[in-house]
Amino acid sequence: MTRYLSWLQRAPWLWALICLAITFGSMTGLGGLSFSTDYQEYFSDENPELQAQRELDRQFGSRDTLVLAVAAPAGQLFTVDHLEAMRGLTEAVKNLPYATGAASITTFYTPRADEDFIRSEPLIPEGDLAGLDLAALQAEALGEPRILHGLIGASGDVTGVVGYFDLPHREPGQEIGEVNAATRALAAQFEADNPALKTYMIGSLPFNQAMADAAVYDQFHLFPVAFGAMVLLLWLSLRGPNPTFITMAVVGMATLTALGLGGHLGMRLTTASMAAPLIILTLSISDCVHVLTTYFKTRQQGVDAVAAVQNALRVNALGVFLTTLTTVIGFLSFNTNDSPPFRDLGNLVAIGVVAAWVYAMVFLPCWLMITRPAGRMLRTLDLSRFAEWVIRHQRPLRWGGMAVVIALVSAVPLNHFGDDYVKFFGKELQFRQDTEFVSQHLMGVQYLEYGVPAPAGPGGVNEPDYLQQLEAFSEWLRAQPGVRKVSNLNDLMKRLNQVMHGDDPSWYRLPESRELAAQYLLLFEISLPAGEDIASLVNLDKSMTRLTLGLNNMTNDEIRALDLRAQQWMDDHWPPGMHAVGTGVPVLFARIARRNFESMVTGNLLTFALVSAIFILAFRSWRVGGISLIPNFAPMLAGFGLWGLLVGQVGMSLSVVVSLTLGIVVDDTIHFLARYNQGRQQGMTPPDAVRHAYRDVGAALWITTLALTAGFGCLSMSSFLLTAHLGMLATIVIVMALVADFLLLPALLLWFDRDTSPPRSSSSPAH
Repeated sequence: MTRYLSWLQRAPWLWALICLAITFGSMTGLGGLSFSTDYQEYFSDENPELQAQRELDRQFGSRDTLVLAVAAPAGQLFTVDHLEAMRGLTEAVKNLPYATGAASITTFYTPRADEDFIRSEPLIPEGDLAGLDLAALQAEALGEPRILHGLIGASGDVTGVVGYFDLPHREPGQEIGEVNAATRALAAQFEADNPALKTYMIGSLPFNQAMADAAVYDQFHLFPVAFGAMVLLLWLSLRGPNPTFITMAVVGMATLTALGLGGHLGMRLTTASMAAPLIILTLSISDCVHVLTTYFKTRQQGVDAVAAVQNALRVNALGVFLTTLTTVIGFLSFNTNDSPPFRDLGNLVAIGVVAAWVYAMVFLPCWLMITRPAGRMLRTLDLSRFAEWVIRHQRPLRWGGMAVVIALVSAVPLNHFGDDYVKFFGKELQFRQDTEFVSQHLMGVQYLEYGVPAPAGPGGVNEPDYLQQLEAFSEWLRAQPGVRKVSNLNDLMKRLNQVMHGDDPSWYRLPESRELAAQYLLLFEISLPAGEDIASLVNLDKSMTRLTLGLNNMTNDEIRALDLRAQQWMDDHWPPGMHAVGTGVPVLFARIARRNFESMVTGNLLTFALVSAIFILAFRSWRVGGISLIPNFAPMLAGFGLWGLLVGQVGMSLSVVVSLTLGIVVDDTIHFLARYNQGRQQGMTPPDAVRHAYRDVGAALWITTLALTAGFGCLSMSSFLLTAHLGMLATIVIVMALVADFLLLPALLLWFDRDTSPPRSSSSPAH
């Protein structure tokens, strides 16, 4: 350290310029940092559910969809003007960028018998609608199971146009934005032309766009608030522009370095990893605060600036290094996560934390040597009376604190997996409002899909046994809680069989032979007008059908449970050749959430082991290392317990909170223990060493905790639920960490360290 300080002292300008050069060099990669709104970014290419989704898309065409739901006043949807408007809207959707087709009640074709042939007729006849029995048309539409709760709601007042799109995926964010912007313009014009009708937009493309909207909302609403709050706290605590400026300069350089290197590494930001800049900004402050508080206290004693810088680095260097090391270990454990955006988040923050440590140990002291700010009284709480109160009440604090921790930890099982991907977004976003309306009045916006193969191979979907097996599964699914609609090829097959038997309702059943089923299907297909087909129900060689479940509002874990029951039903009733993997956005997120949690448990256990070893090695004491485990890990476990009592919903983002907050929690413990050991080395009794720790490091811990709380508190107000929950739980853990280190840790030290002889001088990481 002495040699290092002499290097800095001889050429502070040079070292400062080197830091700036590293920052600007890293920033050249900012141009390569892209942003993706595609929900598939949350899943690795090896994810089995994503592979099943892609196989489904390959067999039946891409399901990039957009639904424009249209609501009419009660009893006014089936009027000439409104049906004509729907016909025009359907044609307009077909002409949107990248559109491959559109479906609505005006393009729905129903079979009619023409002697021995099948004729397809539109449900809403072409041409002039005046003079038609529109009430009868409405009744027919509401009686058609293939479109009820799909293209038309049960009330008969809400309908929808489903647009199908095939995006090139060369610039996904730009392509998705283009489609959504064009659709919004179309909807606005439609409402202007039809004042009585109201539109709502949902689907996979609006979902992707909502992710981008949430990121933009946070960027322009939360990040400035968080930045301003931290600047204000630093200004009030450090009392002056110089320390505030240099602190924000260091954290700004660290953030830009991380983002620039992320660009060089080809990372792609998503709504989840967009939190990285604010997390880096928040975490980087603590390094500077510890150095600056020691510097200003030393300057107040009449020491010159260079000597004060040297003392500040000597006192804090190893403590800051250890907190950086444990923080990096925590964030690198994100790489055990199965979701790429969270891996990128961990790697970006790890890079930023290392950069912040480098700049705090190089650029910050060089700046202090160059500007030589005078000593000042830090505006913070006088903790001397608080220290006396803790020493006096150590016994009730110790046992009461342990009782509270045990009680909260016992509440951890109250947490359950419950993400609802629709509710990922705050109610202030239009997508959330639209999905809630459509889910209530038209179709279930959550769904589950199966591509069911026919064991007989090409043409096998016409086998009576296959159709009966499919029918049994469909009936079982319809009886499951939360299932609103089940759509598959059988609905069409039964309707065709009825039509070919004089529309006799008793013949609304499956054909009895393969030849008959194949003939019905062929006749119906060739009768459809150009551009219309049944590719969404059956693949090209008739070897697989698509079965789609429209669901009521269900959490992702409820959908996962439904899929597991369905898989068990297949095992019990179907031949192996028919087994299908459930897919769809809800089940994708449901399975990734649980898989992330399970994988992060392994990562967290490894992290705990490494951090424990670091503490024991750093303090060279099993006793001190053992004591440190309680305030290090109790806040995180107790935080999850409190979350179980207050919220109880654990989703994908909370799987990373333990690793995210570990370095923050350890920071408080390391610095308190370092000052405590320092006092013991100087011959102080345990109570005097506790007083010394409060006096020497208490101010810095308060400042850093306030800054961290401000940063993560702002994240908790995010319009994206994954980010908001992460911010909420992180804030809870950070506050609990300060409480544990200010109340429980001193009480434990006073109990376990009752030996009045001071520890060996080598046992403190502060020297």
